[in-house]
Amino acid sequence: MDKTLSKSLGNPAIKKLEDTRRAIAEVDELRSLAASLGRKEKLAAYDKAAVDLRNIERELITKLGKDIAASVKAGGEPLEELAARLRARIEKMGRLPRRLDKISKVILEISAVIGWK
Repeated sequence: MDKTLSKSLGNPAIKKLEDTRRAIAEVDELRSLAASLGRKEKLAAYDKAAVDLRNIERELITKLGKDIAASVKAGGEPLEELAARLRARIEKMGRLPRRLDKISKVILEISAVIGWK
């Protein structure tokens, strides 16, 4: 995740997630090195560290998802109000053309009865 995103969102969990992902990458490199050198006890320690870091990563992602969902929901309520006002205005604006259509039909019928063409 880039730094501008973490600064723009202002959520400390984003910074923590970035740090956790960097730590996971470092542990993965150390695990690979330990495996290639045949150091089983270090490999086991790195495996445990990797599992722990991935669990932390999942928790952070869950927290961020909930925070984002709450933000979207909070932002959606004013949009729903705006949409309702727009629908009301559009309906009101649509009444005038319908009335004009009815008036023009009445005028055409009257002109046909009177004989104007």
